[in-house]
Amino acid sequence: MWMLMVGLLVCGADEGKTEKTPEQTLQTGMWVLNGWAMTNLATGIPLSLTTDNETQQAFYQMNAGWNVLNMSLATLPLVQQREIDPARWSRIFWINAGLDVGYVATGLYMAHRGRSNNNPQMVGWGNAIALQGGFLVGFDAVMGWKMRGYVQ
Repeated sequence: MWMLMVGLLVCGADEGKTEKTPEQTLQTGMWVLNGWAMTNLATGIPLSLTTDNETQQAFYQMNAGWNVLNMSLATLPLVQQREIDPARWSRIFWINAGLDVGYVATGLYMAHRGRSNNNPQMVGWGNAIALQGGFLVGFDAVMGWKMRGYVQ
């Protein structure tokens, strides 16, 4: 479901419009990533401070913390506003998608180990890492595919 949402947000139907430039596609993608980051920060911080459940608290903390980095990475290309090399960006996104699979696996492993060791904090952190990695797999794959479409 989330991959479909990412795909629709990033790819968007442009019927009747001129084709987007790679720079415009990158900007759209970075706004999507910034929106994800802002949503996670806006919910993660207050929810981590208001819950007594250790697992939920750790989950929200990790979501907020992870998205400080996402917001930083997404803001840089928005501020720079310069011509980009779509082939280079495509490679970056595909490499990131591969790394994201590792995040999902690591998060699932952490959550499993946390349950086995009765460590609610590790369960929460693991679940958050798996969620963030899952979103990023879809995001980076769609962006890699879109950037690859500009390579001649």
